[in-house]
Amino acid sequence: LTSEDGINWSTITSYTPLGLTATTIPLSMNSVSYGQSLGYVAVGNTIILSVDVINLKDWVETYRLPTTTTINNNTVAVSNVLNGVTYASTTGYTGFVAVGLGQRLVGSTLANVALIYNSTNGINWQQVNFTATIYGFNAIAGNQQTIVAVGDNGIIYTSSNSTTWFAQTSGLTDNLTNIIWDSINNVFVALGENGVILTSDIFGESWTSQTTGTTETLESVVWNNDDSEYVVVGLNNTVLRSTDLTTWTSTANFVT
Repeated sequence: LTSEDGINWSTITSYTPLGLTATTIPLSMNSVSYGQSLGYVAVGNTIILSVDVINLKDWVETYRLPTTTTINNNTVAVSNVLNGVTYASTTGYTGFVAVGLGQRLVGSTLANVALIYNSTNGINWQQVNFTATIYGFNAIAGNQQTIVAVGDNGIIYTSSNSTTWFAQTSGLTDNLTNIIWDSINNVFVALGENGVILTSDIFGESWTSQTTGTTETLESVVWNNDDSEYVVVGLNNTVLRSTDLTTWTSTANFVT
């Protein structure tokens, strides 16, 4: 969905599947990122690209995640999904990075594995050789120094080039749902279950847990530069506000 005013929304009017003979599949998208002159990339059960940056109505599928594999000459279904995507521009890499959860063969058994894909143009995608964790990634963000991916069981991994990743310590086992890089205040902000908010500096290596006063799952955060405050939203009508990331106020008044 796209909107110029946040009130009136329009849907995709053109979706071209991958390859001339490919079948159109129902789109189930989880995240979107803008890559400057490259356009928009959205990820989920597939990867689609729009260079129609004015109207965002025309999209092209550029990569389709595998849905089957072969075990003992038998075709079996596999689950692969991308939950987050960002356009990164570090000293070691410029392009899109997408993360999620998939399955791979270990002997003759399917095992869960975190997924990482990268692309310098949004069209040609490569899966990064990454088997460090069985837990899935849910979100990703980056700055000029570091790319940070967060996910289930409190996992946090950082990279400067999108191919070599280093595990960081969150101190938690709660699932982390989202992360942003706030370029105004130079801080990473990650969210998760049980009211978790974590913050880190430009390198994303050392994380501090903040007290929020809620145990709800937090889903999204934004810095409002006009009012100089962070706004976090989550499940069960949760809305939190803070000017400093340490003192949070609950405010959930919805008009329907």
